Amino acid sequence: MLEKITLVLELVSAIICIHCVYGRKVKLDISTILLFMTLLICLDVANQFHFQSVSSVILYGVIGIYCKRKFKGSLIHTIINVALFLIVLVIMQFGFVLLVNLVLPEQEMMRALMVNVCTLFCSVFILPRLHLEALSAFVRKYRIYWITGIVLFVVVLILFQDKVNNGIHTEYFVVAVPVLVMLLIMVIKWGRAQTDREVVAQELALSAQEAKHYDQLLEELRVKQHAFKNHVLAIFSARYAYETYDRAVSEQDAYYQQVIEDYRYQKLLLLENRPLIGYLYGKFREIEDDKIRVEFRIAASAEHLGIPGHVLVEMLGILLDNAVEAVKKTTPEQCVFVSIDGAGAREECCVTVANKHPYVPYDEIERWFELGQSTKGKQRGIGLYHLRTLCSEWNCDIAYRNREEDGENRIEFILRIPKKEEQADE
Repeated sequence: MLEKITLVLELVSAIICIHCVYGRKVKLDISTILLFMTLLICLDVANQFHFQSVSSVILYGVIGIYCKRKFKGSLIHTIINVALFLIVLVIMQFGFVLLVNLVLPEQEMMRALMVNVCTLFCSVFILPRLHLEALSAFVRKYRIYWITGIVLFVVVLILFQDKVNNGIHTEYFVVAVPVLVMLLIMVIKWGRAQTDREVVAQELALSAQEAKHYDQLLEELRVKQHAFKNHVLAIFSARYAYETYDRAVSEQDAYYQQVIEDYRYQKLLLLENRPLIGYLYGKFREIEDDKIRVEFRIAASAEHLGIPGHVLVEMLGILLDNAVEAVKKTTPEQCVFVSIDGAGAREECCVTVANKHPYVPYDEIERWFELGQSTKGKQRGIGLYHLRTLCSEWNCDIAYRNREEDGENRIEFILRIPKKEEQADE
């Protein structure tokens, strides 16, 4: 009887733990109940036929399939999360084994029950507060797959001892654990150094790529600067060219609006971020060459952002490409709206990309962020899913809303990007 209770407690802890790794709450829906029943049957059969050595392979294999179908995501993402789930669960059990062995050294079944009771308590009340989903993002961001693999190897070794030898020989880990910790510290520092080098290389490549567009913008402004005085003179001289005052004012206003239109890309210089200026200038030109107008407003600097430039360009590219695709299909007046401001907060920069679109329920917009979900058809919904992944990795935030403007609905995506800490504190 105690063995059955212990098995149920372990399975419940495992299901809660894997949901915590994905940052989701456990729901008693059909898929979760089927997972529990499948695991219970598989492990019970393994125990009946004394296949304890392969029961863990069955357990984590079934959980991996469940995660791929339930939470979507790429295969690499699923493997990383299942590995992290295994690490977290076994580390909890290993820690409680060490403690319980001191209290109940002789009562094996009671020890197993106490270990799983403590593990379940920790899974219910502590793990949800630790935000383990950030751990997966950290592994993918810094690409510390080797470190995860080393830790996973030790965890599997502990698990193998527990399931096959019916006990953990703690004396084996007295020397191994400190050595492993030192090794992990060294590998983490090496991994961060490698990541920093890659970021610098990507930043240099982006600067070189967008320098051409930035120089093109400056050259265009220099050429127009020579004609600016003539434009001013033409505006003031309009009053002498027309017979009535109203006609002169009307012509002056039309001429003025044309000059503003010709010089509108000059506002991009307010961003004070050369790679971003070069990218937006080139991207806006590319969009307008496709007969789609871009209306933009710059109300804040994009200098000293807390994310690398190539990541920002990747995020904006996703939003702009999606907006262009949407206006081509839904609105006869093809226009994309872009706004960059501080939203009243000095510690962040907000980028809003919008387009006219019929009202869309918010639960449907949320589904656009799921892998494979798109209005463009099957196997096309990658952009927004990848955008949310980037936001999770770089501590950004993406929001969305329907907003009515001049009697027409717009769908807006608001990207909030943190400033560097030293700049936000000034």
